[in-house]
Formats: sequence, structure tokens, C-alpha cells
Amino acid sequence: MRHIGHLDKGNVIKSMPAGDKVQVIEGVNVVGEMGLGEVARQYVAALQEAGVPVATKTYIHFGNRNEHAFVDVDTDETYPRNLICLQPLELMDFYRDVGEEFFRNRHTVGVWGREIDAFPEDWLDALDFVDEVWAWTDYVAGTFDEQVFQHVAGGNVIFSSAGVEVETASFDEIINEASEGGRKRVKLLKIDCEGSEFPILFTSQTLHLIDDIRGEFHEYGGDHDPHSIPENARVEGFDRFTIEELTKVLEREGFTVTSERSGDTNLGLFFATRNR
Repeated sequence: MRHIGHLDKGNVIKSMPAGDKVQVIEGVNVVGEMGLGEVARQYVAALQEAGVPVATKTYIHFGNRNEHAFVDVDTDETYPRNLICLQPLELMDFYRDVGEEFFRNRHTVGVWGREIDAFPEDWLDALDFVDEVWAWTDYVAGTFDEQVFQHVAGGNVIFSSAGVEVETASFDEIINEASEGGRKRVKLLKIDCEGSEFPILFTSQTLHLIDDIRGEFHEYGGDHDPHSIPENARVEGFDRFTIEELTKVLEREGFTVTSERSGDTNLGLFFATRNR
């Protein structure tokens, strides 16, 4: 399953030092239909195995009737997260049928799996009803590269304000472990953490142990994103998270940095190589 990206709807990012806790989702509403019924059932099984409460809703779209119907979990609960396993046109029909209330104040993920070379323009209208999209394969995800990223902006980690606590490890703890306390070099770091790359790299004390960094950037603030940095993600000395600021930080740490922006979005790739 390939995560495509979050739509720009006030996403919040957070950097966590060692020992901090991260909130985990408190429940998910899973919507399934005939065409993606097996996918929906597998998501329900995985969530239940992980101990996440689940509520389900069957949506039978015209023409998809067969013996493999998605079976509802018997519950009266509803939760602040939606996982909708419907193709784009069916998702829009579902919205019209159930109304805005099902989507209001809920983070909605659309699961899309149709392997085609290009999404019809009317399919892209479904992006107005979801906060992020998951694709089955890299092939499906590739279809989004030119079309969907022109339709969306952002790509930042969203944290819930409620849920259960889990243990975390800081970036520097991981680098120290990988380098055996600084006795070895980290040859290559690949980082793609949906916006948190900025507070992580801005505050790290172990960048001197790394030779090369390859990463994706997701800006907050600046010319390509209108939002200010959320209070819980602020780093002293920075009023925006942009590739320009990240470049300055990495250059001070002894790297040569190049970057590639995805069109006119706040997303892109960066490449940092240590000066030798």
C-alpha cells in the first residue's frame, strides 16, 4: 500500500524528542463495497488485530453486486477517522447518499486501486471529499504524480489529540545506535516523514555522523504554503520550514545540498552529500 499524501486542510506536524509519547488514533470508520470489499475486510481485520476500535458501513454501488459483500461490524459507535474503500466515482456517490455529516470534522482517507494510465478529470473531483489517498501499488501511485499533486498541497503528519500512548525513540538515539555510539559512519540516511524532517534535522546533534542524506521535504510556511508552524512543532530560531532554511542548516553541518521541487507545490526532494 502506497501513501500518496495529505491534502492541505490544516495539517499539524510534531517533532518528538526521546521519551515523548505520540497519540494513536482512537477508532476508525471503515466503508466498504463490493468492488473493494476484500480490501475493506482486510483493513478491518488488521485494525482489530492492532486493538483499534472499528465501526463499519457497507455501501453497495449499483452494478457491483456479487457474493463477496463487505460485512458490517455490529456497533453503534462512530469515530473521528474515516477509511473509505471506494473508487473515486463511488466515493462521490457515497458522499451524496450519506451527506456531509459523515465527513464533517473527520479525517478521511480514500483507498484507490484502479490501475490506469491517467485518471479522468471527473475522478479528481473526489479529492474534495478526502484528506489523503492511499494507493495499492507503485503503478497506481505513479498515476498521481503529474495529476493529483497539482490538485492537492501539503503532505504533513497529522496527530490526534486523543488515543493511547506508545513509546518513541528520537532520531539521535537511532543514529547513535546505528553508528555504535559514533564509532562508525552512517553512509546513507533516507528520510521521508511528512513534514517532521524539518524539526528533526534542525535539532539533531548527530548529523556529523552521516555522510549522505536523501529525503523528501514538505514545507510549512514560506512562498508555497500559507500556514504558520504549529506551536507543538516550533523550533527556536525558525519561523518557517522551507527547503531554503533546511539547505542552510545542512550546509552549516558540512553538506552540499541540491533540491527538486514538485511543480509549484510545497513538496520536493533534497540531496545532501558531505563535503570530503
